Amino acid sequence: MAKKQKSLEELKAEEERVKKELKIQKQNIRILEAEQKELTRRKRVNRLCTHGAMLEQYLKPEVFSDDQIEVILKTIFRWNDVAVFVNDMAKQAKSSKEPETS
Repeated sequence: MAKKQKSLEELKAEEERVKKELKIQKQNIRILEAEQKELTRRKRVNRLCTHGAMLEQYLKPEVFSDDQIEVILKTIFRWNDVAVFVNDMAKQAKSSKEPETS
């Protein structure tokens, strides 16, 4: 059975419809990308606030200046025992996040 050929007007109308749909889909992609960027930013801000609050439990901002806290942290992280401990913790965190393969 032969397929009915579309007229030039029908093809142009279909082309316009497809172009409009493409424009809508591109806009949807931009919206989703913006939402993803915002969620990533919020997650980072939350992490920074959480970690900062933890740090303030031990290094009170009323007692130490930002420069003093930086010197304290740089000094602590240069100690070999601390570096080994942090690396071990990072390995544990990484291994707990990796899916097990059977």
